[in-house]
Amino acid sequence: MTNRQQQAADPAAGDVQQHHCEHPRAQHQHGTDRAYRADDCRCAACIHAHRATARRRTRAKALGLWQPYQPAEPVRRHVERLRAAGLGIDQIALLAGIAGSSLRFIVYGRPSDQIKTSTAAKILSIPVTDQIRARRSTTDAAITRLHLRDLLAAGWTYPDLATQLGRSTANLRRTAKRSTVTVSTATAIAALHRQLLRSNKTAGSRASDPTLPAPHRMSA
Repeated sequence: MTNRQQQAADPAAGDVQQHHCEHPRAQHQHGTDRAYRADDCRCAACIHAHRATARRRTRAKALGLWQPYQPAEPVRRHVERLRAAGLGIDQIALLAGIAGSSLRFIVYGRPSDQIKTSTAAKILSIPVTDQIRARRSTTDAAITRLHLRDLLAAGWTYPDLATQLGRSTANLRRTAKRSTVTVSTATAIAALHRQLLRSNKTAGSRASDPTLPAPHRMSA
């Protein structure tokens, strides 16, 4: 009997085949059926989880309740409602805990497609809330443009500010030219303005505060 067979027969025999997740996004956790299958892990916790999942599946099949897949169309309609409220595909995928590529396949697949019931449940659990709509509603950008001008005049550059805001430089440059911005964008830039200027954290203050990005004055 091999070590793996030995452990499968007796999970308490030791973690002789413990494999940690090497997937960059999934980050499977020990003690789950997913780690058992996707990461080929045979630690005691994963074996126990795999067996528990198998028992639930067998019981559901016996009761006629086993539905591993369901139509994708209701999920697509929910995604469209979330997008109409202002969430992007990648944001929805992040909230659901699935890959963006998987969500795109669901959204743009064939109408007859079916998806895993577990995946559908994750997506359908994301509420279309008033808070989401509020953050994605628009407001006049005049104050936002002034905040950006103040920061640029103090020596911060678009790349510096974009890094702090977690967005691309090109995106921030476009924001500086818009007549309206989303409430979430206006709030984020206003908060950065307070952090860097109202706390006297100008470009020249970085020498005493290494947590700030290195500023590079724009050439004339």
